[in-house]
Amino acid sequence: MKLKILIVLGLAIVYACLNFKKEANATQNTQFNESSNQACKTLRREFLIARKIVCPSDGSPCYEVSRGGGIRIITPPRGSLLNNKPTFVWTRVANAKDYIVRLTDRRGILWEKPANGSTESSYPEEQNALQPGFYTLNVKTSDLEENIEGEINFRILSKTDKEEVEKQVQSIYKQNLNFDEKVLKITQLYKAKDLIAEAIEILETAVKNNSQTGDIYQMLGDLYWKQVKYPQSAEKNYQQALKLAIETNDTKGQAEAQKGLAIVNAALKKNDEVMQNLQAASSNYQKIKSVECVESIEKQIRNLNP
Repeated sequence: MKLKILIVLGLAIVYACLNFKKEANATQNTQFNESSNQACKTLRREFLIARKIVCPSDGSPCYEVSRGGGIRIITPPRGSLLNNKPTFVWTRVANAKDYIVRLTDRRGILWEKPANGSTESSYPEEQNALQPGFYTLNVKTSDLEENIEGEINFRILSKTDKEEVEKQVQSIYKQNLNFDEKVLKITQLYKAKDLIAEAIEILETAVKNNSQTGDIYQMLGDLYWKQVKYPQSAEKNYQQALKLAIETNDTKGQAEAQKGLAIVNAALKKNDEVMQNLQAASSNYQKIKSVECVESIEKQIRNLNP
């Protein structure tokens, strides 16, 4: 009798575990489809933005038609910063050999210095660290007949906000996760706090460590495109995300990377690759039954082939 009871209890436990796993997988799939569908809703808008991007053949930086040509600031992007002595990075201008970097706040110019031929400038050692508040970075060529410039606004977080973010980051580092999993969780935290520069920086750290996690490259591609509008870097990361997704038979990852590639290919005017990636993405979204994404992509394909 006891044996029968134990067998019944054992079967009940196994059944409950199987049901829990099934429900968990269903919840996870639902969450992915909702997230993916939301991203696909913006597909038309992303293509409209991509059409406004011009990438000159002489190697000058890409720019939006509505803004005219200019230097594109890569770091920091618009948003907030934890680092009160940030490094500044911008796109190269063809034939330019030197740049002037200027930082201002609401009171006026804080400092100005030459970049000595580089497209990267560390924060001046002799300058005080930035206090919480809003700033404008301006970078301008200094040796062309008609000098070109670009600027971006950013803010330094308050001490309280900075301490709260750092506390949450330390909490993630203590979790029983591998390095890439920690990076992805911290990136999500940074994005929620509008800390785009920090999000890009920590993802780039994973890339330098030769990450084999497709989501690392997918997220980095998304940030370079959606936040910085830097299609060349976005394309490179989407390509790596797609490569890893193919190697691991990750259909969802392939679809997401192909969608991203189609958009940045449109910005880079690689029209044949736009269509190839849209068709491939549509096929993969069909496999994972993401109906709304399939409809959005097929509609975009029809728009490109009226």
